Amino acid sequence: MSTISLISSSRPAPSFHAPAQPVYEDAHSASSALVRSLSATQASAINEALGNALSENSRRAYASSMRQFTAWCLVEGKDTDDKATMFSPLVVTTYLVTISATASPKTVGVAHAAILNAAGPYKAALSASEPLKQALRGCRRAARGYVASKAPALSREDILKGAQAVAALSTVASARDHAIFTLGLAAGLRSSDLVNLIWSDVTFVEEGVELRIRFSKTSLSECTLPIASLSDTPQNDVLDPVKAVKKYMRLVEVFEGKQPDDSALFRSVRKGGYALGGALAPAAITPILRSLLKRGGVENPETYSSHSLRSTMATTASRQGFSLDSIMRLGRWETPSVALGYFRHQQWDNPASAWLGAE
Repeated sequence: MSTISLISSSRPAPSFHAPAQPVYEDAHSASSALVRSLSATQASAINEALGNALSENSRRAYASSMRQFTAWCLVEGKDTDDKATMFSPLVVTTYLVTISATASPKTVGVAHAAILNAAGPYKAALSASEPLKQALRGCRRAARGYVASKAPALSREDILKGAQAVAALSTVASARDHAIFTLGLAAGLRSSDLVNLIWSDVTFVEEGVELRIRFSKTSLSECTLPIASLSDTPQNDVLDPVKAVKKYMRLVEVFEGKQPDDSALFRSVRKGGYALGGALAPAAITPILRSLLKRGGVENPETYSSHSLRSTMATTASRQGFSLDSIMRLGRWETPSVALGYFRHQQWDNPASAWLGAE
């Protein structure tokens, strides 16, 4: 057994490297007595812990960053089979400085983290490299004043346009998109939250729906979100997430039969509009959102993304007087600073400086 990436699984675990801890110093050595002394149970437990260290979103981001780094190395004539050179401080520093000219500070940071994650036995040298640390510090300093683009929030008018447009259709795909739109807005769900939902995560109660989130991008802890039914008015009829989800689930049962509790709630729809495929990928949510907004006549639908579901919930709930605490609990933000980053208030939206004239 040559590494501590010991037991294969459906989700590959990263190679085990923790050079800062002496007991694991030689974990990459084929002759490591420490590695060979592990029992199968111990190896499996370590592998499982390593496999859970990163969220699926982080895995995808790291994989994408590594593909870009590898492609750059090939263009620069670096031998990607020579890991000692590929993960040398000089090569990594050159790459990060190069991409910092056009990439955001966050993208550079993700690239750095992805390279460290993949560096294996060369991570210690990278982590200890003072020139690399100073170069990254210089990149951050040069990027001061950089303003990252943020997904805009939808106005009440545009929400209604999108909901009315998709509710007017009568296919399983449109019912699915209507449910995704209204449920995502009501709870400020991430795209990963939506596609990870399974049939048994939805429980209808008198007040609406109890939506179980088994895990999320930032937490492995399960939680239940209360999704309230809206008052019975013509406008609310197309905005009500409870009605939209119930309609979609009934349609699926009509065409596909009763669904297993562990089957994906939101699935792809095959050609013809009725046969369902596998679970949607997170990347499918933004095109669905843009499509229904375009159908509803919303201006510049291409500027919106799945993050608009969260920013719309936070912004609109705040304007309607809901407390920051209640918005944070619904959006599952742990700190006010992160939650406030999703607020899209305009400069003159009830400026606090007006307190002077208030009674």
